Amino acid sequence: RNSTDREKNIVRDWLTERDNRIQQVENERSGERDEMEKLRAANDRQCQLMGQHQSDLMEAREIARNLTKATEGHGEMQLRHSVKERQLLEDVADARSQAELHRAKTEELQ
Repeated sequence: RNSTDREKNIVRDWLTERDNRIQQVENERSGERDEMEKLRAANDRQCQLMGQHQSDLMEAREIARNLTKATEGHGEMQLRHSVKERQLLEDVADARSQAELHRAKTEELQ
């Protein structure tokens, strides 16, 4: 009877140890699954942020292109205005010269 009880205890201890090891492995796997879920979520978030960053970058490039076009257009407009201004100044100078000549001729005639 003692050997039967001892054998039962050995088997019970072995089964308990086996159950404990199974539980430990399941806990480790559960922890690994949790860690993988965290990593997957972090990766998804990073992909989302990279997509947003890419979108922001494309928008910034579009704004820069529009600013460049507007600046070039403004430069061309300034150049045209500068040419017109120079032409007006020349016209004013010519008109003054003509007025001076006219005044001088009018004085001669008097």
